[in-house]
Amino acid sequence: MRRLLRSLHAHAHAHAPSASLVRSMSLSALSLSVAAASSHSSSSPLAAQSSNSLTPPLSPPSTPPQPPQSLPNSPSPKTPTREFDSLVGDLAHLAPVFYLHGNNIEVMYSPNDFYSTLKQGIANAKRRIVLASLYIGHEEHELVSVLALSTRPQLHITILIDHLRSTRPAPNPLTLLQPLLDSFPDRCVVATYRTPEASGWKARVGKRFVEGWGVMHGKVYVWDDVVMLGGANLSHDYFTTRQDRAILFRDAPLADHFASLVDTLTGWSYRLLQSINTSSSSLPTTLVTETHQRGVELAFRPPPVDPATNPRAFRAEAGAALAAFLERARESHSALGGPGGATPTEDSSVPDTAVIPTFQAGPLGQRQDEAVVRRVVGMMARGGGWKWFASGYFNVESGVWRDVVGGRGGWEVLTAAPEANGFYQSRGISRFIPHAYTHLERVAFEKARRAGQNGVRIWEWKRGGWTYHAKGLWLSPPKDPSHPFMTVIGSTNFGKRSFTRDVETNAVVVTTNRPLREQMAEEVRRLWKDAEPVGEETFRRHDRRVPVWVKLVTWMFSSSF
Repeated sequence: MRRLLRSLHAHAHAHAPSASLVRSMSLSALSLSVAAASSHSSSSPLAAQSSNSLTPPLSPPSTPPQPPQSLPNSPSPKTPTREFDSLVGDLAHLAPVFYLHGNNIEVMYSPNDFYSTLKQGIANAKRRIVLASLYIGHEEHELVSVLALSTRPQLHITILIDHLRSTRPAPNPLTLLQPLLDSFPDRCVVATYRTPEASGWKARVGKRFVEGWGVMHGKVYVWDDVVMLGGANLSHDYFTTRQDRAILFRDAPLADHFASLVDTLTGWSYRLLQSINTSSSSLPTTLVTETHQRGVELAFRPPPVDPATNPRAFRAEAGAALAAFLERARESHSALGGPGGATPTEDSSVPDTAVIPTFQAGPLGQRQDEAVVRRVVGMMARGGGWKWFASGYFNVESGVWRDVVGGRGGWEVLTAAPEANGFYQSRGISRFIPHAYTHLERVAFEKARRAGQNGVRIWEWKRGGWTYHAKGLWLSPPKDPSHPFMTVIGSTNFGKRSFTRDVETNAVVVTTNRPLREQMAEEVRRLWKDAEPVGEETFRRHDRRVPVWVKLVTWMFSSSF
């Protein structure tokens, strides 16, 4: 720490940071930024019946916004057909559009909902299972046992996780998955995606800290003709006491799209091979090995171009493959009404919901999700209705936040309180990660205040013994502010890191379906139920004081948070 402070002191007296200084600070900065890889009344907008009162104060009352307590008895939400057509038509130029009925979509409200649904889906799958996540917890024996293939001869499994995260010193998820692969090598694929940014000197900052350069952050869970999207990884805390989001879609074309997307990314990832001890005679001549503590050695077949040794070529070729996939998908699912050819209506016999899947891989030049998010936020900022914005790690990209504070107001913004940050009271330098996000939150708060924006309220989520990781957007129409008709679901945190460093998978859901809109309203109510408002007094508290060196590191490496 003393050495870091001396470096910071020297930096403060220099006009520009030298290369050696940047390298000396990288380890500390990356250890802080790894949080972003691991992967908040009576005047309530949800209780309001008119958009005329959408001018809450910047220092709001203590009661968080909530929808009616008894949703089945609340007035039927008005159908936002005009808003539906406008938004979907706009986004169809950027990404594919899938139409389905809202009754085939289900919102997961709790970690237990997410895990029980995931396990049941995996256990009942007959044809395929596709799991893409930042990581699988190394102690998730129950989850892996549900993946057993012995009694389902037609079932194939693809698992895609991040290479840097999953090759930390053993025990790691790959040592957990190795027996499954060894038992069913013809029907099981375990792949690990590695960012091309972690090459050269950047790859030598340490196993954990190297993740700061970027990870495979997307979350896609497919079984047969069902896909579940959200922000939760596959580990114990996400199944029990870490608040996140997930939405389930029962739709074969949409499930096919996400399964194909994962397959495409898997083709540019490392493939875990059978254990060296059991298959050494058949190992390919080109392989990569990782030796870990306890004598565990993992063998991989690298992708067509190795991102670790040839990052420039990898960016070009992998980026081209993904661009071609995304363009084919957009062309195949671009017509209004989708494959069924019917414009969404209230009639239960035709689709009433549009799902627009998006993908982001900044290092590969694929910025579809960023374009869609900017379009959605810009439209939300200019329009009426009420808007909800949530991010577990509050480092909102500057252009996105500029649209928020420069718009018409009506925003409720939710993030994690320091106590709900996964690194709260952790050991080592990572204990300063909540301080970094406190600093970023205060900067955003002050930008809203300087803009004279009284229609942006920031809330912090806190529940005893829990952590917070949920992220998303929700929008309600002006004539029915208590029932959202649009949400963004997925892995993005809406920050510079999500736009420039990580791989992200998301979807925009736009609906006229009344039960689904009520589910969206209930999700918002549950999230904000544990929220407390943020005001100027919040940042004056002693426990919110941020060390100067944390502010400087956060500023210098803002794209890694």
